[in-house]
Amino acid sequence: MYFLRTKQSAQSIKLFFLIGIVLLCLGIGFKAEAFPPEYVYFATYSGTAGAPALISVVSEHSVGGMASWCVTMDFGDGSPTQFSSCTPAGMDISCKTNFSHTYSSEGVYVTTAISCNCARPTDCVQKTQRFPVGPPTTPPVCGNAMIESGERCDDGNVISGDGCNSNCQIEGGPVATPAPQDEINPLKYFKFGDLLDKIIDVAFWIAIIILPIGIIVGGFMFLSAAGNPSNIELGKKIILYCAVMLGTIIMIKTLSFMFKDDLTFTK
Repeated sequence: MYFLRTKQSAQSIKLFFLIGIVLLCLGIGFKAEAFPPEYVYFATYSGTAGAPALISVVSEHSVGGMASWCVTMDFGDGSPTQFSSCTPAGMDISCKTNFSHTYSSEGVYVTTAISCNCARPTDCVQKTQRFPVGPPTTPPVCGNAMIESGERCDDGNVISGDGCNSNCQIEGGPVATPAPQDEINPLKYFKFGDLLDKIIDVAFWIAIIILPIGIIVGGFMFLSAAGNPSNIELGKKIILYCAVMLGTIIMIKTLSFMFKDDLTFTK
């Protein structure tokens, strides 16, 4: 009885071992079989003219570890196509191929990616994409007193040794910062006409408040003079001077408003 059980166990082990070998062979053959990718899509959507664009293409199959994908990339601008390949790691269902390309001008280009099973190049999937390319970016200008992309400082000059070197990078020592605009022009006005108009405007509103009071005082002295010639004369003078000053202020303000654009500090 023991011998029979031992013999049956040995046969079962051989059977399982044989089944494992068969499944392994089937698996290898299944993987070696040609499968095109089920999905192909782009992972990059725009670029900039004059700058290298890294265009990524993803090839995917719902069953992981199926095959290696060979991808041909047409950039849509008449340049030569590029070729690359990728293999999913382990049982991953996808892998990515990257292509570097520089477009010379802005526009919208129709890019085409063809992903094939490397074991059978006729099993392919094609994907197209409208790839917008923007205008070239303006490079930073060192020495314009504005910290731009790639600059760590900008002191308004391209002289090294003052804390900010000729490439607008910080060097040892204090960094000379450009003077604020208020320090360059403390008046805050670049046209003499604007400055004069502001002064006259302040004087006008002061006169509007004070001169009518003076006219009222002069009129009160004139009416309450009770025949006193000196009070009558003083009241007339106060009224006259206030009226003349008010008229002068109004006239100057009118002229300033008309000609302020012609009076400037700049050339």
